[in-house]
Amino acid sequence: MSILVLRVPHETGRLLSSIGVPGDKESVDTLHITLLDLGDTLPIEQLAKVMVATYEVTSQWKPFLVGASKVSTFN
Repeated sequence: MSILVLRVPHETGRLLSSIGVPGDKESVDTLHITLLDLGDTLPIEQLAKVMVATYEVTSQWKPFLVGASKVSTFN
């Protein structure tokens, strides 16, 4: 499986994990926000192009703040 994700910073993950929501909790080190699921059959050549394009865009961004009014879980 190939996915494009934003990693959640460790301190943010630690704070999120302290919120009481039902369900099993993931390790703070693996928390992320999935931006795009690229599926199971993407050829490695295409995946390499996605990685290069993603780096070119994200290397120009500065950190940004995100807010939430609700926290939920799914399995």
